[in-house]
Amino acid sequence: MPAKRIDFKYVREHADFSKVLGGYGVALERDGTRPGQYKGLCPFHNDTRPSLKVNLERNIFNCFACEEHGNVLDFIMKMDGVDIRTAAKTVANLSGIAYTDGGQRPAEATVVVSKRSSSSPDASAAEAEEAVEEPVQNPVLTFALKNLITNHPFIAERGLTAEMIKTFGLGIARRGIMKDRLVFPIHNAAGELVAYCGRWVAGEPPEDEPKYKQPPQFRKELELFNWHRVKDRNEDDPVVLVESFLSVVKLHERYRVTSPMGRSVSNAQIGLLKSGGVRSVVLLFDGDDPGRAAITAVGRGLLGHGVAVTAPVVAEDFKPHRASDDELTAILAQFV
Repeated sequence: MPAKRIDFKYVREHADFSKVLGGYGVALERDGTRPGQYKGLCPFHNDTRPSLKVNLERNIFNCFACEEHGNVLDFIMKMDGVDIRTAAKTVANLSGIAYTDGGQRPAEATVVVSKRSSSSPDASAAEAEEAVEEPVQNPVLTFALKNLITNHPFIAERGLTAEMIKTFGLGIARRGIMKDRLVFPIHNAAGELVAYCGRWVAGEPPEDEPKYKQPPQFRKELELFNWHRVKDRNEDDPVVLVESFLSVVKLHERYRVTSPMGRSVSNAQIGLLKSGGVRSVVLLFDGDDPGRAAITAVGRGLLGHGVAVTAPVVAEDFKPHRASDDELTAILAQFV
């Protein structure tokens, strides 16, 4: 079955940027006499004067205050924290255009990936001139979330220190699909930023919202959270595998810790461990029934790939990120 195609260049050039901006509540007004030039309040920072410049003829934008810039596809990727395919679909839907030059319906579209890139505002990696086979990997993000809130009560209640916040790039997102969530930047093994995952912080999330949210198209089974930081650290030490982002943040300073971002471990994630020369893993999952069941399943998978496995016995209400340093030391002393 042929790969699905999206003509990024066609979408970028035929988008109605004014409709796209309107969909995100950005109102425009004319800016001088230059053709197609408009201005508005920038959504990427707390703008009180029109700092955002938009050229509707070229479908590009530039903020002279926070320096965010790019084309219409870059705008969606930065706003929503999504990959280029999702951004192209959003732009096409808001603009009322097809995904390709030929009138193909969106469902018949094909991903086209460019081999070129540019740092100029009117060019983007989204520009495509030929189709290439899509690699089995998460695409590297072309942006980073900025102006995150770091003085939120949730952060203080979880004991996240300034050093932890700095090391992991943590904070509450102000906008986009991760708005009002504590975001965790996800990197691939090479240390390249590939996604942001977010945890709901205001009590229980709405019925249609998950507690933990990941971007559309992001394949978490291809990555290990924090692996790029610890894969070459104390290589003779076993790796401590935990369920949650917060548990990684809590244990990082003292242990070689990583997470599959859940209770299951994929073959690709085991492959990452093996490629890093990992010979033994300590499974420090939550002490509840799902956590204990996961230890059995994950342990079998690791053993099947020649990785030694140990698992401390913990209390039913145990969660690594809630444990004290003394408690963690007592639990892991004989394993690490």
